Amino acid sequence: MDIRHLRYFMAMAEGGSLSEASRRLHVAQPALSQRLADLEQELGVQLFVRGPSGIAVTEAGTELYARAAAIVKQLESARAAVREKAGHAQGSVSIGILKSVAPIVATQLYLAIKQELPAVTPEIVVGYSDELRQRLRASQLDIAMQVHAAHEKCAPATLLYRERLCLVGPEPLAGLHPGPIKLEQLAGIPLILSSMQPSHRMLREEAARRGVALDIVGGIEDSKALLDICATGAAATLLAESVAARRAGSAGLAHAPLDEPRLTRQVVVTLNDNVMKTGAIIAAEAILARLLRERLQATLP
Repeated sequence: MDIRHLRYFMAMAEGGSLSEASRRLHVAQPALSQRLADLEQELGVQLFVRGPSGIAVTEAGTELYARAAAIVKQLESARAAVREKAGHAQGSVSIGILKSVAPIVATQLYLAIKQELPAVTPEIVVGYSDELRQRLRASQLDIAMQVHAAHEKCAPATLLYRERLCLVGPEPLAGLHPGPIKLEQLAGIPLILSSMQPSHRMLREEAARRGVALDIVGGIEDSKALLDICATGAAATLLAESVAARRAGSAGLAHAPLDEPRLTRQVVVTLNDNVMKTGAIIAAEAILARLLRERLQATLP
């Protein structure tokens, strides 16, 4: 098994077929089939199952993919680190940013990296905290933003900012007023909460811990659709303060912060521990932190 075997295997797993892997790698299908046969024979396991619509990884293949991704990432980081000794930061950097801040920072992050680190190729991935955490652990990301509750202990990371949650909804339904509100005041308000959002899980867990009965009427992941539903008067929701400050007014909704220290979000940035920290990764992390603080300064207390 060598690095070429691993790259070919990863292309097959990601492409879902030999023909797609052949197209990506510019390698003939018979050669790929032979490489796969060699790899399966060496490991003594079946890595793919074949079907009419293509190929899919087996459980053994899933394990190999995770380890191969880490090995390839380490190799790329080592190559970039060695090249940096000759001068400027270079190589590729994959950065995971949260959906809640992507509209205000994704474009600026890409442009800032290209301007300040011209020899670096940025790859920006947008997702929820859990998705980014999984991709970081699988060595698919070098840097990832994460969300933690204020009381939650987490691995060493750089704190970007803290923010409260806000109740967002039509004023008659939510009974909103300018001052902060308590968790108990949410009882009886129909709420749309997504299981994908860490903030909404934090709210559910804290309500259960304190015996507050929430009236959860459904969930939706798309933030625009979420606000559109709230604007009909059907329900309210909870959003991070930075998002509520930007989006609630334009949707014709009121918002008020929760006076709940345990429900404060800690937004951090974490680096991949499985790869060498190159100059490009460190510089990109600093740019991300700077841009977020600049862009959110006007919306956070």
